[in-house]
Amino acid sequence: MYERNDGLLRGSREERIQEVLDLREYEWDFDTLLGIIQGLLDHAEDVRLAAMETLLEIAGQKKVPMSLSSVSVIEYFMFSFTASTKAAQRIFRFLVDNTDIPGANEAIERSLLRDVRNEDFEKFIDIIVEARKLEFLKALEDKKLSKTKAKILENALNR
Repeated sequence: MYERNDGLLRGSREERIQEVLDLREYEWDFDTLLGIIQGLLDHAEDVRLAAMETLLEIAGQKKVPMSLSSVSVIEYFMFSFTASTKAAQRIFRFLVDNTDIPGANEAIERSLLRDVRNEDFEKFIDIIVEARKLEFLKALEDKKLSKTKAKILENALNR
């Protein structure tokens, strides 16, 4: 049910119900929440009921609350676009330009630490240097970078 990328549900109603019910055993995170929401939006009422039962059970487990903010959703989907859209770069620039938004600084640091394409990494570094927010580069101090990324960082800092 969650593997298709065309927005359509996959599998029989019974399979969709079971997938929603299986979410009870998952960590309470954004992926689990998305699965429950997808179940709640299903066209079949019994799938929606199973999703609600799952949500009720998760609530009864008294799991640690999940922090959900616009920035956490932005960060979650940041790298889900094709490279040609340059969406990750636009989103990264937005975060760097809006460090006063709660969670933006942490999202910037986590983005720098991700295994991203060299082109994105280079653009991220350029954005930080242009914005004169070099403090974000401290997140890279202890990270073992590839030769290419280390060279990108070195070149940016020597400009």
